[in-house]
Amino acid sequence: LVGGDYSPSAGTIYPTLTTLEDMNFIALLDAERKQYQVTEEGKVYLAQQQDMLNALLEKLRLRREIHGNDQLIDIHRAMENLKTALRLKLNVADLNPQQIHQIAEKIDQAAVEIGRL
Repeated sequence: LVGGDYSPSAGTIYPTLTTLEDMNFIALLDAERKQYQVTEEGKVYLAQQQDMLNALLEKLRLRREIHGNDQLIDIHRAMENLKTALRLKLNVADLNPQQIHQIAEKIDQAAVEIGRL
């Protein structure tokens, strides 16, 4: 789904499987091999959520495309730089309300300018 960029841990997978089983969306087929199957109830739920699922899959597809496209490497680098700068500023600095507003305003301005390209 994510092009190998994400590998969930057992601490993520098994609680999720337990929850899905509790909701009767999946059923254990083989306990030894830990194989599960989507139940009819699970299929109905997936069908009801198809629009949301399609939107999520499209986001994942676009993310893979961006990460795998050498032409977009500068955009990816710039996005990572922005995320890093924000994390550092938010984790280290004691920001006052004016600074928070200024940061949000700069990000909003950049978004508007990019949208105009």
